[in-house]
Amino acid sequence: MRFGWPAGADGARLRKLGLTLLANALCTNGQIKAFGGHKSDRALAPYLRSTNQQVLARQALAQMLRLSQVGAEGEQKIVQPRTPVGQNRA
Repeated sequence: MRFGWPAGADGARLRKLGLTLLANALCTNGQIKAFGGHKSDRALAPYLRSTNQQVLARQALAQMLRLSQVGAEGEQKIVQPRTPVGQNRA
């Protein structure tokens, strides 16, 4: 362990982690390139690929949840909220 880093952690891995975290935070390509020292968007492809998949999966889940709130004829379903734990039910 060097500099308090776990074994196997080197500069390249930490840089990749940083770029991946920036991509996951939906930073712009320009911001990610500035952090990583890249000159082209093409060099960011490995970092953006998994992020794009995660974003699309979240969007699909949100869409599915929105559609589950709508009935077959398009009317809004009435969903009774659950009583939070620890509160009395009257």
